[in-house]
Amino acid sequence: MRANLIKTNFTAGEISPRLMGRVDIDRYANGAKTLENSVVVVQGGVMRRPGSQFVAATKFGDKKSRLIPYVFNRTQAYILEFGDGYLRIYQDGKQLVNEDNTPYEIASPYTSDMLPSVNYVQGADTMFLVHQAVKPYRLQRRGQTNWVLEPAPFIVEPFDEVRDTPQKWCKPSVKEFVGSEITLTLSDDEPPEDSEDPPPFTGDGWVPEDVGSYVRINSGLVLIKSVTSALVAVGTIRTDLSATQAASPGAWTREDSVWTDEFGYPGAVTLYQQRLVLAGSPQYPQTIWWSESGVYLSFELGTDDDDAISFTLSSDQLNPIVHLAQMNTLIALTYGGEFTITAGNDAAITPTNISVKNPSPYGCNGIRPVRVGTEIMFVQRSGRKLYAVAYDPDSYVAYSANDMTVLAEHITEGGVIDMAYQQQPDAFTWLVRNDGVMVTMAIDRAQNVVAWSRQITSGAFESVATIPSATDDVVYAIVRRTVNGQTVRYVEMFSNALYTDAAVTGSSDAGATTWGGLSHLEGETVDIVADGSVMPQAVVSSGQITLSRKAYKVEIGLHFETTITTLTPEVATSEGTTQNTRKRTSEVTMRFLQTTGAECNGQVIPFRTFGPKILNQPAPLFTGDHYWGKLGWERGEDTLTIQQRQPLPFHLLAIVIVFTSNGG
Repeated sequence: MRANLIKTNFTAGEISPRLMGRVDIDRYANGAKTLENSVVVVQGGVMRRPGSQFVAATKFGDKKSRLIPYVFNRTQAYILEFGDGYLRIYQDGKQLVNEDNTPYEIASPYTSDMLPSVNYVQGADTMFLVHQAVKPYRLQRRGQTNWVLEPAPFIVEPFDEVRDTPQKWCKPSVKEFVGSEITLTLSDDEPPEDSEDPPPFTGDGWVPEDVGSYVRINSGLVLIKSVTSALVAVGTIRTDLSATQAASPGAWTREDSVWTDEFGYPGAVTLYQQRLVLAGSPQYPQTIWWSESGVYLSFELGTDDDDAISFTLSSDQLNPIVHLAQMNTLIALTYGGEFTITAGNDAAITPTNISVKNPSPYGCNGIRPVRVGTEIMFVQRSGRKLYAVAYDPDSYVAYSANDMTVLAEHITEGGVIDMAYQQQPDAFTWLVRNDGVMVTMAIDRAQNVVAWSRQITSGAFESVATIPSATDDVVYAIVRRTVNGQTVRYVEMFSNALYTDAAVTGSSDAGATTWGGLSHLEGETVDIVADGSVMPQAVVSSGQITLSRKAYKVEIGLHFETTITTLTPEVATSEGTTQNTRKRTSEVTMRFLQTTGAECNGQVIPFRTFGPKILNQPAPLFTGDHYWGKLGWERGEDTLTIQQRQPLPFHLLAIVIVFTSNGG
C-alpha cells in the first residue's frame, strides 16, 4: 500500500501517551508525540518558543519570589516582584531604580512562604491584596518611584455577634437621626416606659472592649463610642431605629469585627458590580462580604440596596472559598466545587436579592484563576487538571466546565504552581509546574485549537505573569538557575526576537569583538548570534566574551533546543490498520515559514543556497517546501524528529510524506 499523506497542523499539541492507541480520532492526526521548547499558533504551525531577556536578579537568590501584574492601562503596566518582606517593580523590561541606581523597593507584609497564597484584584491605580494571616492590604501607585503598600484603611469592617450579647433589656434614648448621639441603657427587667428611676441591674453589662462595637436594635444600628458604666453606653446612630422601646434579651445583638488576628482574614478577593468582594477567612471559610456599592472600604451591613452584604454559602459539606472570579456572574471557587452567585434575575446583587447555585463539583487549588475570553480557567484541587468554566445566562446550557487537559493529562505531571494568560500576539496560557518545567496551552475555541507544549530551560521556572504593552502582551518569569556554582534567581522577559535564554543584546556602530554585560552568566557556556549568524559557543569570563571577528549586533544567552516528534501515521486500508505493519516513509516534504538551521532525524536540513560571497552573510530564511528523503522499513513506530538546535528562527507549517506499508 502506498499513500501520500499530509499533516496540515499541530492544533492538538503534545498528546498523552494514553492516547497512542486512539488513531481513530482527529486529535491524533493533529497531535504530536513531543513538542518541546515550541509553541503552536492558531493557524496550525509550530514555532520555536521565544527566548528570554535577562532583566535583573531577584533580591534573594536563595528564596522564592512571585511575580504579580499591575496594569493601569496598556502603556502603564508593571510587573511586581514580591519577595520575602519586600516589593520591587519592573516596567518595559527594566527594573525601577532610585536616583543612585539602586533598586526601588518598599516593605511588604508577606514572607516567601506566604506568597503562593496571596490573592489580589486591581481597580484603576489601586490594588487590594489578601492573605488569610494578614490584614487586607492596599497598594497604590502615586508616582513612578512613589508606591504605597499599607493595610487597607477600611471605614467599617464586617461585623457579627462574635461575643455573647448581655442577656439584658436594652433601652435606646432616641430613635433617629443618623449621626445623632444615643444612650443605650441595660436593665435586668423591662423598664417602665416613662420611669426616671434607674432600672434594676446586676451582673455583666457593657465593658470597655465594647468601644468600636456595633449594636443592632429595633431595626437600627448603633456604633458604640464610649462606655460610661456596666449600665450605660453612648453611641452614634448609623441606621435609624424604629422605636425607643426597650429590646428584650435575645432581640438585640452586640457585634464585633470578624476580621481579626484571632479569626484570620479573607483569602479571596475580586471587584464586582462596583463593590469590593472578599471571602474565605479561616473562621468564616464559606462567607462572602460585599462592600457598599461604590464605597470599597465600607462594609457596614444593612438592608438597603446599596448597603454592604454578608452571605454564607450553604452546602452539604464544608467548602472553603479559595477564589472569587467574575464573568457574567460572580463565581466562588471552593475546594469542593464551583458556585455561581446572582440576583436571580438581571438585577444587581443586593442584601435582599441573592441566588446561589452549585453547577460543578470539581474544586480548585490555590492558584489564581485567569480570564480567557468568555471563560475562567482554574486548576483543579489536585493541581493536575485545568478547567475552563463558562457562564452565559442567555444560552440554553448557561454554565459549562471543560477539562482542558483531558487529552494531555501528562502535561501537568507533578502539579501546577503558577499560571498566566497572554492574549497577544498569540493566545497562550502559561503554567509553571512543580519541577520547574513551563507548559504552554495555545487556545482558540473558534478554530478548535487546544495545543499543549513543554518549555525547558537551563534551570527551573518558578513564577510567571503577563502584562500588556503598546503592541503585545509581554510574559515575565522568575527562573532559578545555577550559575558559577551558585543558586540564583532571575527575572526574565520572553521575546520573539530572542533565540536564547537569560539573554543580553548589544550593538556597536564601529563593531566590536569583546562584549560585556554578562556577569549574570559568569562561567557559563553561551550561544552567540552575531549579525544574524551563529558563532561558536564561548565561556563567559569576567562578565564578557571575545569573538573571533568583529560584530555590530549580538545576542548572547543560554542554549536551548526545539524538538518535535511526530506520531506514527495511520492510514485506513481495506485490510485494516497500518500501525503494526512493515512500513516506511520513503519521502518527506516539510513546509517551512521563515526558517533556517533545522535538522530532521539528526541531519542538518540544507537550507543554504551556495553562491558568491554567501558564506559572509547570515543564512537566508527559507519559506516554502523542502524535500527530504527517508529510507528504511520500520515495524511499530515510524516517526520523524525535527529539531532546531541552533539559536535561529523556526516555523514548521506542514509535513507531506509518501508512506508505504505491507503486511509482511
